Amino acid sequence: MSNESAQLGRGAQRQGRVRAEKYSRVSFWPQTCSSELMPLKFICRLDPESLPETTDPDLELNYVDIGNVALQEGIQAHERMRFADAPSRARKPVREGDIIVSTVRTYLKAIAGIDFDAKGWVVSTGFAVLRAMPGIQNRFLLRIVQSNPFVESVVSSSNGVSYPAINPSRLKNLLIPIPEFKIQKTITDILDRETTCIDELIEKKQRLVRLVDEKRSALITAAVTGVFNVKTKEIITCGRRSSSTASFPIKVLFDICRNSVEPSSFGDEDVFHYSLPNWHEIGDGRIEAANQIESLKLLISGGEILVSKLNPEKGAVVHARSHTLPVVASIEFIALRPRKIYGRYGYWLMLSAPIRAELSASVESVTNSHKRARVDRFLSLYVDVPDIPYQKAIADFLDRETARIEVLKAKTLDSINRLREYRSALITAAVTGQIDVATWRKQGQTDRNLDAIRTAYSAG
Repeated sequence: MSNESAQLGRGAQRQGRVRAEKYSRVSFWPQTCSSELMPLKFICRLDPESLPETTDPDLELNYVDIGNVALQEGIQAHERMRFADAPSRARKPVREGDIIVSTVRTYLKAIAGIDFDAKGWVVSTGFAVLRAMPGIQNRFLLRIVQSNPFVESVVSSSNGVSYPAINPSRLKNLLIPIPEFKIQKTITDILDRETTCIDELIEKKQRLVRLVDEKRSALITAAVTGVFNVKTKEIITCGRRSSSTASFPIKVLFDICRNSVEPSSFGDEDVFHYSLPNWHEIGDGRIEAANQIESLKLLISGGEILVSKLNPEKGAVVHARSHTLPVVASIEFIALRPRKIYGRYGYWLMLSAPIRAELSASVESVTNSHKRARVDRFLSLYVDVPDIPYQKAIADFLDRETARIEVLKAKTLDSINRLREYRSALITAAVTGQIDVATWRKQGQTDRNLDAIRTAYSAG
């Protein structure tokens, strides 16, 4: 870093310290925060670049959308495309060292650092791109925006219910603590080392979760396809069947629910809402105010099998429950009401590998992030099903066995969540000066606050 750049950076920081008094202190930062608070706009440049409409239409881009980013995992996916084919929101180029912070759907906490050569990479206009000014460690700035107080201040400063967003002018005026440059580097070096160890442990536990999911999927498929006899608990050899079966198209086994409704017709009432975001978050529906739901929905009664036709490879399948409130579902679901099939067996059938493969094979559009299956092709698919008594036996077996698997998975996920909480608490304590980094670096010495955090978030 040149002397001139350093002078410019220090000048902006001095200006920030003087002007910080104009901005209200963000209550999420602890009162024990040891560094001065300054508005974000004096620490970094916001949205320093934008692709013009005159950009070469054949320019190849790596595009990152809001859904591709997570707070702790960073950028998880991207989509390769030409500028001419890119959505209008693919306009913000990024460089190595930049930080992206979601300004829309802020509850998703989509924040990531660009720690690679990002030539040709662009992010959605739903992100704010932060580029650290001279005199500011970009890795320290990343740790600041990953900390709990900053994330909470962004979420609390957002407007809107179904689509919360923070105004860029509010974002750039959020106050953040900035210590001296030398301390910034010390903190980031320590956090890089500590979080790497935590992330490695999280990855080991995530591998266990994936293995558990694979076992569950294999068990479901073996049971509903007759490879495994749920009564005798034996594997069926080639050429034999565990029960007599008959072949029917899906549209014969189920009635298709096509009743649509505008949520506004329920006025100020609540409804039980099955949406894809709800499924991804909690694996179920949730109670929501009808007047806060904007798009057309399916009106269902409960008992339907909801199969997502959008991005079917993600396996969104729900057995809808009856409820005292009106029940609605996203029109991105195929709502199957059991007619000539035992309902719970129908649910497990829709989760089996052959059905998932056929549904994915029927995709007719559009991009890597928005694939939609052909409903008519799916409903015409023939499936082999056993008699109703054996369907009930399979459903009972899978309900019982998958419940045991879910217990193991839940314990592992709880352990992962505690590790993530520990990671967040560690970052927050370090960037706010609650941990003595000088003591932390000395071998054989400890820090009282650090010990307390480790005890509070201990995860096996």
